[in-house]
Amino acid sequence: MNTFLAGSSHVDITPKLGHNLAGWIDVRPATRQATPIMARAVALATDQTCLLMINCDIVGFGMDLHQRMLDAVSQRCNVVQEQIFILPTHNHYGPSVSGNYAGDAKLTTQETEYTEALIESLAVAGRAALDNLRPARLSIGFGEETTYSQNDRFWRKDGTINWVGDRETHLDRDSGPKDPQVGVLRLVDAQNKSIATLFNFACHANCAEPDGFTAISWDFPGYTAQTIEQTLGGEALFLPGTCGNIHPMREGVAKEMGETIGNVVIEVAKTSEYIEPGMLEIIHQEMVLPARDFSSFDPQQIEMICSQIADKETSSKVQSIFMSVLNNLKSNPIPDHVRKIHVIVLGDLAIVFVPGELFSEFGLEIKKRSPFKYTLVVELLSESVGYVPTIKAYKEGGYQPAVGTRLAPGGGEILMEKALALLAEINR
Repeated sequence: MNTFLAGSSHVDITPKLGHNLAGWIDVRPATRQATPIMARAVALATDQTCLLMINCDIVGFGMDLHQRMLDAVSQRCNVVQEQIFILPTHNHYGPSVSGNYAGDAKLTTQETEYTEALIESLAVAGRAALDNLRPARLSIGFGEETTYSQNDRFWRKDGTINWVGDRETHLDRDSGPKDPQVGVLRLVDAQNKSIATLFNFACHANCAEPDGFTAISWDFPGYTAQTIEQTLGGEALFLPGTCGNIHPMREGVAKEMGETIGNVVIEVAKTSEYIEPGMLEIIHQEMVLPARDFSSFDPQQIEMICSQIADKETSSKVQSIFMSVLNNLKSNPIPDHVRKIHVIVLGDLAIVFVPGELFSEFGLEIKKRSPFKYTLVVELLSESVGYVPTIKAYKEGGYQPAVGTRLAPGGGEILMEKALALLAEINR
């Protein structure tokens, strides 16, 4: 009989005040701490395979840093790197680990020291989760949360696609869908005690605290996790859904939004269906995605999106930064992107990990067409290619298909079809 084991752990990775916060294009030193910043780990094991999944309240990290994380976790945990998944929650109010977007991406001394400590902390969290392995059962369920997320790419009354600006003032009509589904995986031990709860929801983690532009916060995913842990116990890990065009409907309600989603997860967990995990399979497939040619990019697109920023000083500064980015891209053409799709299979469940901020249309389509009974789509597994817009979005314009993406038009559709083909192949 195949034994199924699970274990979990967490570690505090809160930076010091003054650390530059990620998720904004300019320097933003933290002036206060609203919440801790956490890393959480879940280990799964069967007779044949072990899987280690670690997430942290960080916006993202580059491929070099990701590789250093993998090296450290693999060595400490004695797990091969192909079986380690390190995920950011895409939190825009956590510590920067990749330097300043507006400058030359060089880390400050404080950021360098923090990054070294972070690598060690993730290895510690992974080891602790493995040390806590015990017989487990897996259940899955789905709910919905419709009141806090929105497709931020709506058509404005002035005939442009929105980047910044509230709907009440500017909305003419919607441009695309959102995905309200909340996917819930729960792991419990033989005494029905919670080991971990994994929740999948498509929305950017940039809700913020009230008056929280420079506040350290774990944003809504952290509050969701806290709500779940206080009621169900164990650890709660956020698996970010495809939210390249999905953002919170309001700012300053991170706690309110997180607690609402947490309560949805708790209700789903009460009636979630136990499934037979069977063999734990981990599949990786390399792909090549076409790079964008910026040689003929019209800079008026940058002028248009920056004109939507009400504060003129900020608008001018952002436009200057984007123009600098564009000029660099024109002077230094980027090669095609070699990336991987990753799939975890547990019986009737497939979890698909994709390398970028996919538009919600792609996640919805993958789930709709997947041959598996249950499918979750998780974005931003370490090797991000930036925003992954639809062909339609490139034609409409707006922030994401401007300097926010490094993919050629059609790259998202290629990625989606490759993911679906891989799922079909695995299912066979």
